Amino acid sequence: MIYRLADEKDFPQLAQMRWDFRQESGEEIAVVSHAEFIENCLEFLQNEAKNYAYWITENDGEIVSHIFVHRINLVPRPCRIKDAFAYLTNTYTKPNFRGKGIGGKLLQKTVSASLPRRLHIPSSRLSRWSLPFSFRSLQP
Repeated sequence: MIYRLADEKDFPQLAQMRWDFRQESGEEIAVVSHAEFIENCLEFLQNEAKNYAYWITENDGEIVSHIFVHRINLVPRPCRIKDAFAYLTNTYTKPNFRGKGIGGKLLQKTVSASLPRRLHIPSSRLSRWSLPFSFRSLQP
């Protein structure tokens, strides 16, 4: 397994994974065609790359897990002119790779990479699925 930042050549796989993730449970009904979604998602990934870090786990050229980190710049403070926090979003591991610690290791690498940059990682809303994953993944 290779854990790394995604680059533009990875965007088609990430767009497809986003579609798969949102359609997997059957709880959401697509209001656009698959092709239209992929086109819009690719545009988003390209346009927002300056504000996001797309972390991926790659296995034999296939992206099997990802976490998106949205860097949000904060209003300057007297004690720190440049400050930001990292919002972790869009975490997904393909079904065949779940339960193997892959997503947890990716989360650890993502958090470790954010700390040297002095990015604060606030608690975010946790779903019933993400809560156990988050606690397991961040244990030493």
